Amino acid sequence: MGIEIEGLDELMNQLNQMKENAQEIEGENTVPFSELFNSPFMRQHTSFESFDALLEDGGFEVEDQDDFEAIPEENLDPHIQETTDFEDWEEMLNTAVETWVAGKMGLE
Repeated sequence: MGIEIEGLDELMNQLNQMKENAQEIEGENTVPFSELFNSPFMRQHTSFESFDALLEDGGFEVEDQDDFEAIPEENLDPHIQETTDFEDWEEMLNTAVETWVAGKMGLE
């Protein structure tokens, strides 16, 4: 006596794909802000279409990574809190990374 279960092949294929995706993003990754803070993410959590627009609105002049890294968090955090769903820059960044990983894993 037993039960026949259908769909296990499809589930195994999905799990194998997730494993391959995890191996691709394993370790350290460099992800452009435009990919991390893409338009869907920005529209969901802010009133801006892009991360650049959010920075411009805050009066931050950013031409490259060094410019961004030079912004003191104590200046950035109030703008993030005022214009996004997040309490501060760290929360916004962590959520963006989690969303990016979930997308790469095929979980979104």
